[in-house]
Amino acid sequence: MHSTLECLESLFDAAYAINRGRSDERGPAMGRYAGDVYYSGGAYFFSTLGAAELCFRAAHGPVDAGAWIHRGDAYLRTVRAYIPSSGAMSEQFDQHTGAQTSARELAWSYAAFISCTHARREAIGLARRR
Repeated sequence: MHSTLECLESLFDAAYAINRGRSDERGPAMGRYAGDVYYSGGAYFFSTLGAAELCFRAAHGPVDAGAWIHRGDAYLRTVRAYIPSSGAMSEQFDQHTGAQTSARELAWSYAAFISCTHARREAIGLARRR
């Protein structure tokens, strides 16, 4: 799981201009797959939130929960960087500019956010009980 996530991070770090020069406090914006061209093949909210959720769920295992939570939080900081103050989430954000593209206010993006933040709450609660 860790190796797969690292491969995806490397792939999208190299592929997306918005990931170049990003702060160490932010995770890479994630897409669907290499070579995606749908609406410029941008980063997806559900993919980036899915990576965050994976980290929060990994924190449940016999590992350094704090490190996994920190890693998941880095993805959340990336998502926050591309959400306007209105909170609207489209399907994608452009890989060059970060502007929202594709389907506007996509329910799938909001559902990914809810699922991710629920997993974060669980991970933090579990880490506190350890």
